[in-house]
Amino acid sequence: MVEDNFDYPVLECGQLVIDLKRRKVTIDDKKIELSTKEFNLLYFLVKHPGWVFSYEELYRLIWGQEPINCKNSVMCCVSQVRKKIELNSRYPQYIHTVRDIGYKFELLPED
Repeated sequence: MVEDNFDYPVLECGQLVIDLKRRKVTIDDKKIELSTKEFNLLYFLVKHPGWVFSYEELYRLIWGQEPINCKNSVMCCVSQVRKKIELNSRYPQYIHTVRDIGYKFELLPED
């Protein structure tokens, strides 16, 4: 018998839960459907709370390509993730824009 020694973390941040092994995202136990890029982007940001990543860094890390005219691709992907995980994507609670630089993940308390 082969033993599985892989560590598959489950990341929890408030009501947001990301299960890497099952590639499953839930909020309040409701499953959120994400594309592969959307999942990878969200998982990466959640793994590094508070870290600020430039558009180019995110493109290089998530798309796996050299970033040439990448800002729009990253912005579109973040926008799609926000629409799926945020109560109000115009006032995000999880993924925040760092003006002229990129994005960071940080859970803000609800008002």
